[in-house]
Order: sequence, then C-alpha cells, then structure tokens
Amino acid sequence: MLDWFAMKPETEPAVVVPTTRLRRRTVLCGAAVAAAAVGERVWGSAAEPPLDRLDPFGDIENFAVLRPYLFDAAGGKHLVSRLWEAYTRSGRREYGEWAVVYVFPWWRTMIARKDRVSVARIGQKMAQKLAADHPSHVAGYQWAAIHVGTEILSVGVIDALNQVSRMRTMLEKATAIDAGYFYGLPKLILAKAYAKLPPFPVSIGNLGRARDMLEELRPRQAHVFAIWHLFLAETMYLQGDPDGALSVLAEIEAAVTPENGATAYVLESTLGDAATLSKRIQDGTYERYLWDPLLEPARALPA
Repeated sequence: MLDWFAMKPETEPAVVVPTTRLRRRTVLCGAAVAAAAVGERVWGSAAEPPLDRLDPFGDIENFAVLRPYLFDAAGGKHLVSRLWEAYTRSGRREYGEWAVVYVFPWWRTMIARKDRVSVARIGQKMAQKLAADHPSHVAGYQWAAIHVGTEILSVGVIDALNQVSRMRTMLEKATAIDAGYFYGLPKLILAKAYAKLPPFPVSIGNLGRARDMLEELRPRQAHVFAIWHLFLAETMYLQGDPDGALSVLAEIEAAVTPENGATAYVLESTLGDAATLSKRIQDGTYERYLWDPLLEPARALPA
C-alpha cells in the first residue's frame, strides 16, 4: 500500500495571511512560534513525536506538535504515511483513523489538479480499507465520503456528478452509525453537498435544505468549528444575501474557540479561506460550480 504515497506533487511555499486578532489566541500563536523555531525539517528524523501525540482529537496544547505537518505538502504526506504504516503493523484503529483524517490537510497543500485528485483517491482507498476492517465504526465511511468530495471539487463539480451517489451512500452509512461524529460532521458534509451541487434533476443540490441543516448544526458547531461558518456564508451568498455572508466571514475568529488539534487547524486554515471567499464575493468572481474556497492551498498564519 505504500506505493499509494509515491507521488511528487507540484507545490510551492505556503502563503501567509497576516492578522493581529489571531495573535491574541495563545494556542495558535504558540504553535506558530514553536513551528517557526524548529526551522527546516527533515521528515522521518529520530526527533519526531511519538505516534500517540499525533491524535487530531487530543488536547489542544498538542497542536504545536501537529502544526508543522499540516501546512507542508511533504510533512502532510509523511504524517499520513507514518500513521498508515503504524496502522497496518499494529491494527490499532485509531492510527488508521488519524491517517485518513490527515489526508484532508495534505490535500489542502496541493496546487496542481492532478495532485489534488491523486491525494483524494489515496484517501478514498485508505478510508475504504478502514471501513472494511472496522465496519461498525463511523470513521472509514465518513472520511471516504469526504475524500470522494475532495475529488469532486478537484475534478470540477459538473464533471464529477457521477461520483455524487457514492459520496452520499458513504455519508448515509456514517450517519446511521454515528450522526454525532466530530460535532455532527456527516450532516455538515451533506449540507455542503446540497449547497454546492446543481439542483434536481441534475443532482441533489438544494440551498434551502443546506441552510436548514447548517442551522440545525449551529448549537454544536458554531462555537468550535470554523468551517461551519465558511459553509454557512457560502450558502447565504448563494441564497442572495452577500452582506450577510460577508458578516459571517468577518466574525469567524471572534466566534470560534478550538477544542483540539483538528479544530485549531480548521480555524487557522479557514481564516485564509474566509478572506479568499470574501474577496470573491466582493469582486463578483465567485462561481458556484467552477471554484471553491477549499481548492485554494491552505495558508498558515505567521508566527
């Protein structure tokens, strides 16, 4: 399976997005400073953290350990490969779950379309294997659906409509097992699909349903999950409320307090996504089926 990782993506250094407000968040700022202090990294060195410190759902203070991997293409690939190797050796489900989770930030570092598609398909194979090994656990199905979704975005929504039913089937399986997984992630991804896809009879798109689902998730996600705000703003814009969408995007940092490494990463990356989406809304270049903020390489904030 390790040949899944034998790709050489076209990458460039991460773009930093300056902000003064985020600097007041001690966890993220501390993580950025710690990462900057390390300097150039050699992935796979003996100084790497033990596997159990790579838990994306663990203590938020651990984000400083995780952060160097998450905005670096080589680091992301190494993190995924290391955890997947550990999973295949030990059989510990957690290592497999963490590996398929980290495929998403690895995908977010890709620039070329072919590299995005390649990483998305690697994630699908891994998640499908995880689901086959642990059919009663939600993670394999949930992350298979997400990685099918990232392939759809990478290829282009209109050109990848044949993948939608597969994604939806995986989401339905995830929801049946544990609809509350990671703050209700199955429903959030379905809401994104309803907002992004064309309406019936072409596909399953339904802006009203997307908005209703996002509002249902508000109590669980608005305070902790920055990407919920991004998806809400995009949906509001598509419903004809650009001012409301811009207001939501402007308030993300003040509204969100991350609780673990995963939500800290989502906050940091979403602030850059929000800036890009705001610009697209304001200059009229947003295109529902041809562009998505998640297609922009994730941008780390400066130390």
